[in-house]
Amino acid sequence: MNGGAWVSENIPRTLSAGATITHTFATTYDFSAVGTYTIKAVVDYASDPVRANDTLTVFVKQLDNQPIDLTTPFVENFDAAPQQEFLTAQTGLTTLDRF
Repeated sequence: MNGGAWVSENIPRTLSAGATITHTFATTYDFSAVGTYTIKAVVDYASDPVRANDTLTVFVKQLDNQPIDLTTPFVENFDAAPQQEFLTAQTGLTTLDRF
């Protein structure tokens, strides 16, 4: 997590080629603080002939979602955001952390 110490757990069953598994780690992590978290998952299987596809990296962004007072006028200045293009799944807009 965020380049910190690795958490290593064994999966007690065989995972066939092309199969998927959902694993819940015994070691948990608190994502409640505002910030961006980098999660890297790696499969370490010594006899795997294709080790190039053993790693997945995901970014999780916890936003500071303060309540909005709808009794007064509210304006969000999207024009202040830089031009952006997303070619993969993206949630949120760079520099506009409310979205």
